[in-house]
Amino acid sequence: MPEVIMVRTAGRSDFAGLQALMTMLRVETEAMRPGANAVIAQLSSALFALVIRAWLEQAGTMPGLFAVLAERRLQAALQAMLAAPEKPWSLQDMAAACHMSRATFARLFRSVAGTTPATMLMQTRMAQAALWLAQGKRSVGDIGEAVGYQSEAAFNRVFKRCFGVGPGQYRRSARINHDAICS
Repeated sequence: MPEVIMVRTAGRSDFAGLQALMTMLRVETEAMRPGANAVIAQLSSALFALVIRAWLEQAGTMPGLFAVLAERRLQAALQAMLAAPEKPWSLQDMAAACHMSRATFARLFRSVAGTTPATMLMQTRMAQAALWLAQGKRSVGDIGEAVGYQSEAAFNRVFKRCFGVGPGQYRRSARINHDAICS
């Protein structure tokens, strides 16, 4: 995700729902009536989804994960990869999820995402692994297996190539950063 997402709603009647949702959120957070926390949580989720949708519509072309999410023909493969990152995904499996030939799938994926399906899979696996490492509840080996690596050594090599540090060091620095934020 980019650090800042700008969505222009002025003069856009199709974004009236987004503006109304932001108003509802403001009212709920200011009033803090009974049940406000539940309402705020649900409205926040809806706001996030609508902001991302609006941003994607306004951004035009963009490579990467968001571009794949926006491409209807590729959504099934991406959703399947995200739902089961541990699966040994092949190009044939991904193409089959989208009801395409391997060649057509690979060509479309590369033109939309700006990268190969294998690279996108590795990036999503590493992002999930980083999240789990920061949470600190699972062993490095379990995390590696959960994101599709059969050996801890292979997982460590890929993680280090991706983040510049090994999983253990990443976890330690995530704890230090969390403690600094929370103190």
